[in-house]
Amino acid sequence: MAENEDSQETPASQVPLSEDAMTYDDGAEENIKVAVRIRPLNAREKQKESKVIVKVQGNSLWLTDPTKNADKKFDYDFVYQSFDANNCATNEDIFKVLLSMYKLLFTDIV
Repeated sequence: MAENEDSQETPASQVPLSEDAMTYDDGAEENIKVAVRIRPLNAREKQKESKVIVKVQGNSLWLTDPTKNADKKFDYDFVYQSFDANNCATNEDIFKVLLSMYKLLFTDIV
């Protein structure tokens, strides 16, 4: 078995870190955007009466650990949710956003 094959931990970063050791700093301008889509529960999850452990506030995602009653916050550039009927991002909504990004990208390249 390969080393770390069963590990759930993230491998140590080989990326140079700034002095505060918490933020990467190579002096380059940031051009990467990160989007997250939270899908709706599937049939199996509904049958098992699984609970949604995700809360969305703007571009922040909160995961609740039901065994510890603790929340963990993650921030992204875009957060799309599809589990809340009152605030549901469809595949079409996401494709429209991605299409506009691709158009900008390829317009700048050509």
